Amino acid sequence: ENNAGEQISLLQREINNGADAIVIAPVNSTDLKEPIEKAQKGIPVVTMQSTVNTIKNLPSISCDNQKLGSALADAILKNGGSRRHIAILRNSMDCSNIQQRYLGVLQTIKSAGKDIEYWEIPNDSQEAYDTAKGMLQTSMADTLVALDASTLEAAAKAEKDLLKTGSAQVQIYGIGRTNTVVSLLEEQVINSIGVENEYNLGYLSIRTAVDKINKKQDTNQAGINFAIVNHANMYNSDNQRLLFPFVR
Repeated sequence: ENNAGEQISLLQREINNGADAIVIAPVNSTDLKEPIEKAQKGIPVVTMQSTVNTIKNLPSISCDNQKLGSALADAILKNGGSRRHIAILRNSMDCSNIQQRYLGVLQTIKSAGKDIEYWEIPNDSQEAYDTAKGMLQTSMADTLVALDASTLEAAAKAEKDLLKTGSAQVQIYGIGRTNTVVSLLEEQVINSIGVENEYNLGYLSIRTAVDKINKKQDTNQAGINFAIVNHANMYNSDNQRLLFPFVR
């Protein structure tokens, strides 16, 4: 997910193994541009969630990430009350979907005149946890916003551990879903998450790849829906499908 070298290695391995098409969520545009362009010369390549904007005619399946970021920021502003100091946790900022989420969050929060600070979070899960925990102990931020699931998980784990010692107490919002994130949402360590329809994302990505293999004309794809989910509404039927995409 966060390792360009491994993605490039896997991409080349599957081409060598005779794959008829590749579906990939590029970790960033800089490192993946040349490998994807090279792969396209032999087989169809479809990107999902994120893309490489500098490659023309590269099929990409994703939700509207800027709208997703803006919707999450709206939830923060509605639930924030007197809270005014917001930390945006930055990670993988050269990934297209993270960039768009960031833009949506930033524009909405700035328009409300809130104080903002920025935390740079490493890719490694342990380093991300340690960094978030350290910032929670020293920062004046009362609200955290994470733009991807791994960063959200690291920050929420750090908050949960600090709560056991009687320190740190912030509102945490983020984008992305893992089993741990869902558990921490249920425990109300995380306040709200933005989650896209992963089932549809995967289905449409594979369908697009199959259409490319069969040289079908491009068709207009339906957009990928998303929702802002909190503890109170997480077990609504529609939200359950988003939080638990493999339980139909």
